[in-house]
Amino acid sequence: MSLHISKAFAVGSAMVMMAAGVTAIAAGTATASTTACNNTVVGGPNNSGGFLQAKAGTPYRKGPGANYCAYSNREGTGAIWCTKRSADGNPWYLARDTSSGVIGWVWAGNVSSTSGTINNC
Repeated sequence: MSLHISKAFAVGSAMVMMAAGVTAIAAGTATASTTACNNTVVGGPNNSGGFLQAKAGTPYRKGPGANYCAYSNREGTGAIWCTKRSADGNPWYLARDTSSGVIGWVWAGNVSSTSGTINNC
């Protein structure tokens, strides 16, 4: 009986919080998509001398994976710092957009060409 009351209380509390515009995340359930949306870009070494050409509207992300926040859409030349594969095996470049100075991770599928030396992170 007490378990049933606890569940009912939790559901009722969640509904009240949602109605009030409050969002809660249970402790210990954070994922990369919720933790990656802060002010920090997951970095890597600037150990390459390569460049990429990003397609129009290419998102620069805070980490090497689609689950990280896209915080700037760019197009054009980016100076490649390094490259690595995400957990699902997709290739990503850590790059600095040469026109704006924005630094972020660019998925290789959004790149039309690369040149120069590109090293792993």
